Amino acid sequence: MAVVVVGGSGRKVGKTSVVVELTRAFSERKWTAVKISGHGERLKIHEETVAGQDTDSQRFLTAGADRAFWVEVPENQFAAAMPQILKLLEGSENVILESNTVVDFIDPDVILVLREVSPVRSKPSFKRIEHRADAFIVPEGADGALGSWTPPEAGGRRVFRRGKDGVGPDLVDFVRERLGWGLGERS
Repeated sequence: MAVVVVGGSGRKVGKTSVVVELTRAFSERKWTAVKISGHGERLKIHEETVAGQDTDSQRFLTAGADRAFWVEVPENQFAAAMPQILKLLEGSENVILESNTVVDFIDPDVILVLREVSPVRSKPSFKRIEHRADAFIVPEGADGALGSWTPPEAGGRRVFRRGKDGVGPDLVDFVRERLGWGLGERS
């Protein structure tokens, strides 16, 4: 089972769109796609059964995921919720998770992190995932510049630009390579 995690520096940075784009690019890989939100007063697990555009988990199904979940976890109860989250993933061929905090409990094959070039305020969980990222996805500015930001401890980590048309084939190829799915192999 391949496990991909998509995290980010904050809300509305494009995490869900990247999950959708990768799920679509590898739709034949039988994904279980999970959005984990760190809020709410109690653990809530919702399995999406209808594809559409109304919710993020519906978007995952529309993109080709076999199963899609939205999990709400109160920030201070993540460790207690992990056994139930892991149970959702049992029997999955491949898993893609939208979450920062999940990397504290599992060791994914690929960690992709969306980062605003100059974030005003990052989520506290961002610092933990930022240093483990395999690649960063940053918004493309009007002039295509990345600004002065460089990834921490950049050794071997890639930076991909995300424009109005999404992340592009370079990120798809990067994920394919990291998961050992050869370029000549059918996705």
